[in-house]
Amino acid sequence: MPVDFRDSFWGEGNNGFDVLYRNMKYGYIVTKDLAEFFKERSVIEETNSKLLSKLAKHASNCCSQGSFAPLWMILKSSTEKLATLHMQMVQRFQELIKDVIKYSEDQHKRHKLCKEEESATCDVVQNIQQTSISLQKAKEAFNARSIEYEKLKRDNASMKDLEKAELKCKKACEDYKSYVEKYSLVREDFEKKMTVSCEHFQDIEEAHIKQIKIFLSNYAHVLENGHALIGQVHVEFVQQCNEMDVNKLLTHMVNERGTGPDRPGAVVFEEADLSPLGTPTSPSEPPLEGEERAPPPKREGKHTFRLRSAHSKPSRRTASLLDLFFPSSLPAVCPLSGYGPNCVAPSAELCRIAETTFSGGKSPEAPCNIDIVATDDVAPPPPPPPPPNNLIRTNFRASKCNCSHPPSFSPLCDLVTVVEVTMLE
Repeated sequence: MPVDFRDSFWGEGNNGFDVLYRNMKYGYIVTKDLAEFFKERSVIEETNSKLLSKLAKHASNCCSQGSFAPLWMILKSSTEKLATLHMQMVQRFQELIKDVIKYSEDQHKRHKLCKEEESATCDVVQNIQQTSISLQKAKEAFNARSIEYEKLKRDNASMKDLEKAELKCKKACEDYKSYVEKYSLVREDFEKKMTVSCEHFQDIEEAHIKQIKIFLSNYAHVLENGHALIGQVHVEFVQQCNEMDVNKLLTHMVNERGTGPDRPGAVVFEEADLSPLGTPTSPSEPPLEGEERAPPPKREGKHTFRLRSAHSKPSRRTASLLDLFFPSSLPAVCPLSGYGPNCVAPSAELCRIAETTFSGGKSPEAPCNIDIVATDDVAPPPPPPPPPNNLIRTNFRASKCNCSHPPSFSPLCDLVTVVEVTMLE
């Protein structure tokens, strides 16, 4: 059975109108409270979104090494999705709050308009309430006068007292009757206007409840959709975790951090590689510690000269090759060059080449005396056979020359030289 306000707000005291009007005002307060409730709910969702975003950032800063790294990415992605969904709920709540606030403002305007429209009913209500009170007083006064008059009659009071009591009783009766008639008129007007007001208040209340239910339905829809999407994110998270089994995690770790499938090979002993030292140019042994190496040879036509500084220390194990190739008794003067008492044909050729090299092609004014000195008491082993191409290499180690010579020949005397002469026959 539908509810009708016209059947429920009458009663003693005629306070139904006041109840209905206050109920309408309560609707406005309810709307404001509902907007505040939605705001608080929005703050909760916003806080959740911020906390989830912070949690996602924490997940991104966690250790990304090892086999657990893909799961960290899944956790971060899932948390970011949840934060986004909560922020979307916040936005939808904000839209709902705007609608509620707008409705609250419109409701306040309607209440002001309703108060103006129901002012006539409010006056009738006040009138009937006052009439009811006056009627009750008149009735009580009439009863009191009637009792007093009847009591005087029974007590055989004087005529004068009876007349006074009778007049008062009649006046009270007339007042009472007048209020009864007035009340009847006021009641009839009150019923008409109150009926209209009840219908009006009921329409306002029904519209208010419907609108509030719409707001609640929208609120529930926001929560339902948001939590449905949140549940979907949880389902996807579980699926992704199940897909990342142990084998996939280990495979990802191997692909990212693996160092290769090649195992270390076996190692065998190898002799020292002396190739960086190069091939020696003479059969003599390497220089001792502290001995300087000879400078690179100087090429002059078919002849190559290698000079050694006078400060370089000769090898103690090296003997002059002249003792091997030529006899110890030599003529005093070279028959070919005429230089030096110990000069021989090869040395004469050497002197001629050295003279030509150091003097610019001019013959010296005086012969050069070259002393051949052996650097070791032990004779060296015999020299190797000559190469197939008839290449003859002769090594000389000479001391400083003691003869008089022109200035142009001084470089030969100032140096202790090892001259390597190569002649092609």
